[in-house]
Amino acid sequence: MQNVNKKEEELLRKGKGKRERQAAIYVSKIMSNAKNTEIGRYFGIQGSTVSEALKRIENRIKREGKFRKEIEVLKNNSLLNNEGLTQ
Repeated sequence: MQNVNKKEEELLRKGKGKRERQAAIYVSKIMSNAKNTEIGRYFGIQGSTVSEALKRIENRIKREGKFRKEIEVLKNNSLLNNEGLTQ
């Protein structure tokens, strides 16, 4: 994913084909104990839309090794940021 450091407002912007946005939704779900409705509220979508995005991302992760690696980078960056190890 070329834009791992996308600005928050760009990730919150709605629209089809927002690969980074879907990845952010996925990482938000797997890195938190939040319910789909909570994640949806943050991203301005319904909980059912979060569920659909998660399914799409999970299928894509299974199909595309490169994308799987990109998700791992996002997860690792999230872990580092949450632990205060990076700025």
